[in-house]
Amino acid sequence: MFGIAAIDVLIGLVTIYLVFALACTAIVEALSSWMNLRSKNLEAGLKELLDGELEANKPFVDAFYAHPLVQALSKGPDGRPSYLPTDVVGRVIQSLLLKNGPDVSLVKAIERLPDIAKTGQATRVKEMLKTFVAQGELDLISFRKAVETHFDAAMDRAAGWVKRRQQTVALIASALLVLSANVDTLSIAKALYTNPEIRAGLISQAEKIIESESAPTAMQDTALPGSGVIPAVLAIPLPAAASDPLLAAQRQELSEAIAAYNKAKSTMENAGLRFGWETPPKGWAWVHKIVGLLISIFAIALGAPFWFDMLNRFMKVRQSGNSPSEKKKKEIS
Repeated sequence: MFGIAAIDVLIGLVTIYLVFALACTAIVEALSSWMNLRSKNLEAGLKELLDGELEANKPFVDAFYAHPLVQALSKGPDGRPSYLPTDVVGRVIQSLLLKNGPDVSLVKAIERLPDIAKTGQATRVKEMLKTFVAQGELDLISFRKAVETHFDAAMDRAAGWVKRRQQTVALIASALLVLSANVDTLSIAKALYTNPEIRAGLISQAEKIIESESAPTAMQDTALPGSGVIPAVLAIPLPAAASDPLLAAQRQELSEAIAAYNKAKSTMENAGLRFGWETPPKGWAWVHKIVGLLISIFAIALGAPFWFDMLNRFMKVRQSGNSPSEKKKKEIS
């Protein structure tokens, strides 16, 4: 009996972590969209890749973004795309180098690039392109492939920057969620162990999630996405221009984040757990509270996929530990 109760407590905790991790993930996506995090990291990667000038006082990366093929993927003349197809990068760089006509050789076009930027520092892009030409034996297709391969490597580094930034944002979002909702792991664990009804409520929620075979699908069954309580972390001021595709995407991300937050809130309340703060702890109880909150912050920041996998494992252990009568009752129901 003690073993089953302990497993149920763990399942209840994992379920709470999962629903709040889903809300945390949605908030991170909304904030990343609002801050244009991907486009900024793409631009940073391109500035490193195309470090140099196309002609005197004209940065190569600025000419790259001004190219019609890139502009077609951007929002407005000063916009920056969040994603660039690899083949587009190769074609744009080739086009910029051979802009004076197809009769200009690739070698001569690269030789015309400035050796020193206006900052007085040597540029990398010229030597890089000369290397690609030498490796490709003056073949345009091989040159473009080399550029594309190097671009992919640069974007892998940029993706690492995005991931690290998102991990930081996730930790901050997790802290804001935990503190606003008072998700105290130690208090929740105590309530789960001492109250069979709360355990049963969260076990029921866990079973619904497992049966759905997809954590996000299970947690997004709200009637009106974005309705209900709006957490402070999602109070993002957005302009009213609804016809803007970028704004529409940002509003969609925001609605999904609010819906995920409200679902996490309802999951706690439906199970009989307290949501939010009623009376602050006193004296040494603050130590207990701070430890419980910190555990929750770091646990939720691990992400929904991690906790969905853990929930699957704990549910399998629980099912294998049921008595024959309980298994038969479950099969009949």
